[in-house]
Amino acid sequence: MNNSQPPADSPNITSNQQEEATATVLPDASNVSAPTIIKGHFDPIPGSSDAVLVCDSHAVGASLHEVTGYAVAVAIHADNLEAVALALKAEFPDVPIIIAADNDNQTPGQPNLTAAINAAQLVGCPVAIPDFGANKESHLKSFHDLHQLSGLEAVKRCIDAVLPAPLANPATVAPAGQVRTSTSTALRSAPVPDPACLYGLVGDIARAGSHNTEANPYAVAASAIAYLGAALGRGPYFPIGDDLHHPRLFWLHVGRSGVGRKGTAKKLMKRIHEVLKAKDELLAPQHHTGGLSSREGLAMLIHDGYKNDKTDVPPVVDKRLLVTESEFANVLHQTKRDGNTLSTAMRDAWDGNSIQPAVKTSRVWATDPHISIIGDITPSELLDLMAKREMTNGFANRFIFFYAEGDKVNAFPQPTPDNVVEALADRVAEVLRYAGANNHGSNNVLRMELSADAASVYDGLYGGELSDRSGGERIVALLVRRAPMLLRLAMLFALTDQTHIITVDHINAAMAWVRYWVDSVKFIFGAHTNPGTSNTKPTITQRIVDHLTAHGPTTRSDLVKNCFGKHITKAELDLALNELLSTTPPRIQATTQPPPNGQGGHPVTVYSLVPPAPTASSANTASTASTANCANSANSAPGAAGSV
Repeated sequence: MNNSQPPADSPNITSNQQEEATATVLPDASNVSAPTIIKGHFDPIPGSSDAVLVCDSHAVGASLHEVTGYAVAVAIHADNLEAVALALKAEFPDVPIIIAADNDNQTPGQPNLTAAINAAQLVGCPVAIPDFGANKESHLKSFHDLHQLSGLEAVKRCIDAVLPAPLANPATVAPAGQVRTSTSTALRSAPVPDPACLYGLVGDIARAGSHNTEANPYAVAASAIAYLGAALGRGPYFPIGDDLHHPRLFWLHVGRSGVGRKGTAKKLMKRIHEVLKAKDELLAPQHHTGGLSSREGLAMLIHDGYKNDKTDVPPVVDKRLLVTESEFANVLHQTKRDGNTLSTAMRDAWDGNSIQPAVKTSRVWATDPHISIIGDITPSELLDLMAKREMTNGFANRFIFFYAEGDKVNAFPQPTPDNVVEALADRVAEVLRYAGANNHGSNNVLRMELSADAASVYDGLYGGELSDRSGGERIVALLVRRAPMLLRLAMLFALTDQTHIITVDHINAAMAWVRYWVDSVKFIFGAHTNPGTSNTKPTITQRIVDHLTAHGPTTRSDLVKNCFGKHITKAELDLALNELLSTTPPRIQATTQPPPNGQGGHPVTVYSLVPPAPTASSANTASTASTANCANSANSAPGAAGSV
């Protein structure tokens, strides 16, 4: 391996660092045969910290470094691209990664290109593919081949096409052997939330919890919203079509270990909970911090009663529950286990559906649960563990992701004064009494409504920003529930003002959180673009829509061949088609037709566009239209929610 020292501004991708990172992947490498590549190992080519290029051969690495001056990680083999990309993402979360693929589209199964795309999807980064033109010869595959055939400028054009916006400029090719220095110390900026997030009581708690501490005020605010969402219970409700929404919310605090100050952000709400519980035990919800492992374990916390041998265990009457998961990575590990139904139970909990036993012999049920969740995770854990299954089954999009880290350094943090905690607990108690949270058996007794102005604002957002589909399939899948999340947040803010009327102020505060969520998702999962920017290339779903618009109904094989030129994997196409079929309203429809001309064989599935539905045209109909639309959004798939 190359052990030379990189320039001062280069990511320190040395062999020693990488051996340490890969020990957890393959701790015993003593018996690895020569042709076998240790997962995660790479040979570094030091260079500029503007970006890190990952490729599968030294020849390609040399060509890439010569044309860009960027640091390069040579993974040695395409099968090692995923492990190398994950290791780099974990070690250098703020440095853009680009996977340099081989264009082996004329090889059966195109293994190298598929490996590169899978690695890029895993860490949320772009793929650069060498373009040899329409008359590509089968032996031409790599960027080194392109370099030899057409020169450095041809290689540069392919790399520039996928560079993040701050780097995509007409800079000249760096001379051989010369490093192009970085012109920016922050290629990506972390999301900057709008102060409108800190509304009313929530904002007062956030400011108190972050004063004289290292806690991020927005993380404190999210902790307060999660607690209030659980404590308010199922008495307040917002009707959306035939569904009833309650103010429960799932949150995921993403921040680096040691600097995220995730635990610090929850300490004030824990103190408020203890004071509230001492004042009136009927007002305080149950608070679980012990970890979740199964559907049965979650149901047991708020069960309907069961028999323990011959003893009747009485039911838990109060179904309000706040779950704090300080190690949310453990939950994701559990959901990956074969037969584990925790993911399904948590989806049911967000929807408000009863948590039923996975098998008929199970004795534990939980009817009408009211559960809020707030979890903590690091970016590298999240990127490593969030599988495609969680992206497509509706589990991940039930969580509001927010990226927050400690925003100040304080060697001697001070506790929030007791009198401030007491005053905040009194205000929380007033809100909960207004909502009837102490009447545990009374559900759906306080109907929330939009004011006329708020309905008009919401209708405009629903047809615009809440339906934005930029950023790629992965981003869109995570944000598909923006509309119902907005209404749940808005009703919570209204309740903190002790009113059942949701006003424009409440909508604006809720929308500030939705925008923070969107920016966080794009920052964590996006292709290393600045928050709020979108990819310049059409997404896969948009390409399908454009193809159907131009050519009419078509089959899957036609899409693969004529829409994507066979440059798409089965997983990518499945994800895009599923999104188009299940979004609300559906953008395409699938019909099964017999083989043409009476031929034998299996029926053929044909995809076609769905005509757009009419929208509300005036403020007078805004409330009705938005309510109907959001009912659909709440039930949209992937992983559509049922009745709430």
